[in-house]
Amino acid sequence: MLCTSIRSRAAITGSALLATARSTAACGTGTDSPAGPSPTVQPPATTERDALVAQYNAAGGPDWTDTTNWLSSEPLDTWYGVETENDRVTRLDLCGPDGNNLRGTIAPELGSLTAATDLRLSNNFLTGTIPSTLGEMTALEILRPDQRAGCERGELPELTRRTR
Repeated sequence: MLCTSIRSRAAITGSALLATARSTAACGTGTDSPAGPSPTVQPPATTERDALVAQYNAAGGPDWTDTTNWLSSEPLDTWYGVETENDRVTRLDLCGPDGNNLRGTIAPELGSLTAATDLRLSNNFLTGTIPSTLGEMTALEILRPDQRAGCERGELPELTRRTR
């Protein structure tokens, strides 16, 4: 009789899922081998970089007044208007006294910036409603959507999940 046991282990490295299986044939020693067909893996939640890129794309990024380091591989805290702490976005300020020529909408993906305490997008030309996903920003203390184009007239997202 053949005695086989398979133990699988998975580890996340970056955004890649690595899976190996350890097979022991005939109750003896085993070797590492591929786990067989890859399981269906859901993509990781939107990264903060992805969220910022989504905002760039949703608001006419190529036409912004200042695009310093946006879409680059540079650290996020070198991108214009982005502040970080411990590699987490804590502030996004794209308004300035004359705005930054943002034209379009607020990206729903910004809701994944859960360490952000300050989101300032005013003095631009954003339209549409404020995405309900901003309710996921549990640390948010200051929200300044765009007043010029009426973005602020939409309903504010439910912030009941906030811890403060």
